[in-house]
Amino acid sequence: MATETTLHPDPPAWTPSALRGRDAPLHRERLGTREQLGIDPDELVVATGHQAMIWHPGVLAKDLAAAERVTLLRRDGQPARALHFIADHDANDGGLVAYPTATLERRGWRMLPTTDGVSTCDLPPAMPTAAPSSDVASTEVRRGLDAIERAVDRHRDAPNLAFQIGRATADLARPLTGPIDRHSMSRLLETPIGVHLVEAMMS
Repeated sequence: MATETTLHPDPPAWTPSALRGRDAPLHRERLGTREQLGIDPDELVVATGHQAMIWHPGVLAKDLAAAERVTLLRRDGQPARALHFIADHDANDGGLVAYPTATLERRGWRMLPTTDGVSTCDLPPAMPTAAPSSDVASTEVRRGLDAIERAVDRHRDAPNLAFQIGRATADLARPLTGPIDRHSMSRLLETPIGVHLVEAMMS
């Protein structure tokens, strides 16, 4: 099945927000953050992110857009990379997967335990329950649910629930987006730029 990505405005019209030079705002914090995250100082970063969950297409579109912009930047000779930040400090219920039934009703597959209001970075990875095999909308839906189960199970060695689901979604998206590095929002908040922003908000 062919996939077409349409972006408005067109990526060449996007303006990088990164400012060069030592007199640029937060220059030192930017460099320190790049160093901690393993990002070359000369690379342009196209970043996106979302909570750890099995996405709907609107979230996938963000990764598609980032990957497309990076491809165009590299084609023009500009070092660039895409990053996806997992919002692991949220307590979203990433273990509940919605799917359509044969009568196109919306149902929920309890794939992983509920978070009960605890941040996904503070919960351990878990074994997924078996994907629904009956009363699904189509054979394609059943295959998709099976692929989700396999991907989530493959990352049971992740450091926490957020990265288990986040790495699974990366695997599922990779055929469309290519490889995109994953980082956590918790880690970003511990970098020089994150510490600066938190202190500014607190003050």
